[in-house]
Amino acid sequence: MSDETRGVYRKFEVRRTDGSSGKDGKHARCRYFVLDLDHDKHAAAALAAYSDSCRDDYPILSAELNYTAEQIENHDPDDGRLLDGVDLGWKRGHFWGEDEWGRRDGAAAGAAE
Repeated sequence: MSDETRGVYRKFEVRRTDGSSGKDGKHARCRYFVLDLDHDKHAAAALAAYSDSCRDDYPILSAELNYTAEQIENHDPDDGRLLDGVDLGWKRGHFWGEDEWGRRDGAAAGAAE
């Protein structure tokens, strides 16, 4: 059965890097929807829609998703994989001026953002 006729199905197993998807974690039974940013021609539209939806609650996330959607829209697939050839600053944690430890603007470790 092809993806075109299959609809939504379990294709990926997602684990959170903070451990909260473990057996007794807050996200142990959460469901996720995964996007292939390199090959899915609908990924940019999905990111842009989510960016619009979360803008008021998560403005930084919204800006990063919108930036990524724009990079996907402007990417020529013949140039290779998107994430290999395009500078998506958030991928390295530097989109919003974070230092190498992920602290914003040199804030002390553990300080509230």
